[in-house]
Amino acid sequence: KPAILRRIRAFGELSNDDLAEVVRYGELIQLSAFQTIMRANSASDAVYFIIEGQVRQRILVREREVLIAVKEAGASFGYISLFDGGPHITDAVSDSPVILFRVPTARLRELCNARPEIGVPLLFSLGRSLAGRIRSDDRHLYELMDHKQGRT
Repeated sequence: KPAILRRIRAFGELSNDDLAEVVRYGELIQLSAFQTIMRANSASDAVYFIIEGQVRQRILVREREVLIAVKEAGASFGYISLFDGGPHITDAVSDSPVILFRVPTARLRELCNARPEIGVPLLFSLGRSLAGRIRSDDRHLYELMDHKQGRT
């Protein structure tokens, strides 16, 4: 069972023994396509890692879907709340049948406290993903503003 987690980028720096420990803190979830996994503005209670399938993150604006991201196997989502305790920002919906590894936030904190040699690399990996998203969003905002300024 721990070998299945090898597909997850956030666990890339962990040994097989570390992965065996991580398995104890979460659960595998299988969902069919088009299932809501989490809702925007709901309390965050877990971080999700995609083992198989595809998940769409979206927001609804005036009852219209705005696509934020499409996550594939190996990616993770729901982790921003791990850092700030806030509610989810997006909905997450399975676009295909998915297998997820779900780790409750409280259990992830327990793991980090009990086994910092596992928790620290995991948190740094999630932090790198978050930083990449912030950089991408900043770049898009700059391009949007630059384009808008060029029109006036």
